[in-house]
Amino acid sequence: MHNQPEYKLSEYNHDVYDLVSGVEESNKSKEVKAVNMLVSHYEADLSPMETLLKIAKKFDDYTISLLEKKLKSSGIDIDEFQKDLKTKNKPATKYPF
Repeated sequence: MHNQPEYKLSEYNHDVYDLVSGVEESNKSKEVKAVNMLVSHYEADLSPMETLLKIAKKFDDYTISLLEKKLKSSGIDIDEFQKDLKTKNKPATKYPF
């Protein structure tokens, strides 16, 4: 069996961190782009859960509300999403994920 290589954060997710930490591209807000990337990585199972958790922990209330809307529009159950993040990681502080 051939396992996919585990990507290093610096190679694979640096654009996500750039978005979350304030680098903007095109005319979409960094929050929208970060949320879209987080959800698409979650759906495609591309990022390790711990990476998604680190990204989600950086979100402010506005970005969390965008994330909730995006999850709903993508047909992802918010409770399942939070449970996935909680069961595969240490519990987060402020927000359930």
